[in-house]
Amino acid sequence: MSMNEFLSAVAQFFGYILPVVGVIALVYLALLFKKLIETLKAVDKTLTIVDSQVQKLDQPLETVANVSKTVDDANTKVREMAVSTSKSIVNNSEKLKSWVSEKKENGKVKESTESMKEWLNDTKNLIKDGVGTLGDTLSDTIQSKKDSIREYPVIHEQEDK
Repeated sequence: MSMNEFLSAVAQFFGYILPVVGVIALVYLALLFKKLIETLKAVDKTLTIVDSQVQKLDQPLETVANVSKTVDDANTKVREMAVSTSKSIVNNSEKLKSWVSEKKENGKVKESTESMKEWLNDTKNLIKDGVGTLGDTLSDTIQSKKDSIREYPVIHEQEDK
């Protein structure tokens, strides 16, 4: 057998086999595309489910964001309030110091403390004894004490912003 005959036999053999292999390859390719389409449909269903679950989470996440914003706003306001309070304390500390030293020198702090102790004892005795209408007696006593003890300074100052 010569080389030409051998190559001719091989070409003839592959001439018969190649169409069969091509048909088998096309069948496998069709099965592959079928599986790919089924997988894409399953992925589409999965994405639809995931989308619905994410939409269900949107409202709680929005609520969390609103709560976080509210906490941030409250923190900012508390910080501003603390700063303004400390500024007010610093600005009015001298006035308070002079007022307290003046009251100490006049002895009014001790008198005020003793009068409050007496008032508390009187109130306690009224409650124990149940004299008259307790509500009217207590409110009259409280109002008279409020009127007589108005010795503390009330400082109202507006800060420049």
